[in-house]
Amino acid sequence: MFSKKEEELRKKRPWRPWKPKVAPRVTLVDLPMEILIKIFKYVNTADIDALSLACKRLLEVSKYYEFLERKVLNLHKVDFDETGQPISMLTNSFRYFANVSLYLVRFTDNNLFWRIFGRYIKNLSFRMCVIKKIKFLQILCLLPNLESLTIYNFDELLSTWDLEKKEKIKPYLPKVRVLKLQKVNYFSPATFDFLTDMMPYIEHIEISDCFVNCPSRDRVRIIDHIFFFVAMQPLIHTLNISGTHVDDIALGKLGSVVGLKLDSFAMTFMGKISDDGILTLINALENLTSLDMSGSLGLVDDAMSIICRRIPNLKSFKIRKCVMVTCEGMKELIRLRKLEILDISECERIKDEGFVQGLCPTQWKDWKENLKELYMASLSTLSEHPAVKVAEMFYNLTILDLNASSNCVSDFTMQLINQYLVKLHVLNLDGCGRITDAGITGIGFVNEYHDRYSYSRSKYLRTSKKAHFSIQRLNQLRKLRLAGCYHISDQSLKEFKFNELKELGIGRCPQITINGIRMIANECPGIEILDVESCKNITDKCVELISLKLKRIKTLKLICCTQLTNDSMHCIAQNCKMIKVKFIHSWMSQY
Repeated sequence: MFSKKEEELRKKRPWRPWKPKVAPRVTLVDLPMEILIKIFKYVNTADIDALSLACKRLLEVSKYYEFLERKVLNLHKVDFDETGQPISMLTNSFRYFANVSLYLVRFTDNNLFWRIFGRYIKNLSFRMCVIKKIKFLQILCLLPNLESLTIYNFDELLSTWDLEKKEKIKPYLPKVRVLKLQKVNYFSPATFDFLTDMMPYIEHIEISDCFVNCPSRDRVRIIDHIFFFVAMQPLIHTLNISGTHVDDIALGKLGSVVGLKLDSFAMTFMGKISDDGILTLINALENLTSLDMSGSLGLVDDAMSIICRRIPNLKSFKIRKCVMVTCEGMKELIRLRKLEILDISECERIKDEGFVQGLCPTQWKDWKENLKELYMASLSTLSEHPAVKVAEMFYNLTILDLNASSNCVSDFTMQLINQYLVKLHVLNLDGCGRITDAGITGIGFVNEYHDRYSYSRSKYLRTSKKAHFSIQRLNQLRKLRLAGCYHISDQSLKEFKFNELKELGIGRCPQITINGIRMIANECPGIEILDVESCKNITDKCVELISLKLKRIKTLKLICCTQLTNDSMHCIAQNCKMIKVKFIHSWMSQY
């Protein structure tokens, strides 16, 4: 068995119980970089920023190009001088900037920033900037990978654009796919040609809210020239001319283009549907998937009928503020079986009958899961019945906007939303003053309100009278607006347990106190935008809780909170390191 020497050693060796080997603990930072990047792709930008502060490894993950391209560099009212702030700080940054938005920026002759980051920039926006032509061209020359260019209210440059003067440099931007011209009044065909020659592969053109103060003759000339360019450019599949006055003759020319292949089209139509031009255009847009005619006073029921019959493949249809559409026009929506986005806000002549027959008939049972976004704001002519049908049928909705549709939304409607629309990301109920704590929480709702409603087909009423549904079921909410719902109190806020909530609006809710604010601060840590306007019970202690608990707060609205003092400003300054916008007027004036 054992030798004498081994036996002696065995006896001297102390006995130790056997312990199984435990695998080393693997934490998040121990995972391979590829897996970390895969995980981060499911995380939103604000959470990535928070994780990047934890350790160096997660900071390195946050520098991955896909995550950097989600962010936008906004420069507002600054001098673009590399020797001063903030430009000198940005030039020494470890990150690059793929999206840059410049608003009221004054440029100098230095180009260091553009030389360093120009090759990374994909989207660039100029909004009311002060810049010379030569500087504008120099910047574009340093952006070889630019994909989208937006020019907003650039009249100071375009009105002085010297076409006869030949510049030594002319940019070439082969990767640009999107050109947006917004609120431009002074624009000539030669200037348009100069810009488009730099971008030979444009696919998206926007000429919105332009030529308002331009003489009619010049406006017709430039619009005809733009439409001719669209006709000659086979790659263009998106055209947006909303807010720009276009006559029937120009629309007829566009519709007569052979091989016109637009996927998305937006316009503001003020004429008559009997005109040949608009009819020619509608007939040419058979393959359209997105149509936006918001604010079109010429859109009547006959136009709705023609559009729904000729363009049955629409996935996005927006008719916001088309006040001439009535129930007869709404009934035609039944033909659009592929609809995913519908906006009928501020269509004041729509009533229950047309809405239900157009959107919620029995024929919709096979394709009702397609609808993802529904905007029904400012529809005071509708009762609860359409909202009940929406909640029961469109269970895949991610965005529901019922802003100022106070007759649609009650506690009964709110309970149906809580029960069925559990996939909602955005819920806007601003101005829906009939909602109470019973609708938000479900507590006490059935006993008080069950006999008041008699919707025989409602699945809700087939359930037990004791059943109630809390807003907690909507656990995917990113944005919740309840401003003006003056009946809700702290009892409703106790149900707000949303880890992913980014924006919360509870302004003009006078019953909210520090107890409700404490629940929000503890249970909704991801809030970035908070509106408590005109909440008379908001005190300095409430602001202190917000500043200490909501570390990600970026926008805070405290208008007409009359109990606040300078102490609130000190708390915000000390604790809210990420805050960018704060609305505080009307209570600071008293100090």
